[in-house]
Amino acid sequence: VKKSVEGLKTSKITGGRRHPLKTRQKFQTDRYPNEALMGDQETSTRKTRGNNRKTG
Repeated sequence: VKKSVEGLKTSKITGGRRHPLKTRQKFQTDRYPNEALMGDQETSTRKTRGNNRKTG
């Protein structure tokens, strides 16, 4: 899931749209929501900034 491009582009005075100057970086993207599920617990590992890992 990615965040929308809110705040990255604005509209001109004439009503036209401006294109964003940059795109979202990897650490700025959203992740899927952590919803409780029935059954055995599963852990997943994902890469984070600084060559670290997150488990959850």
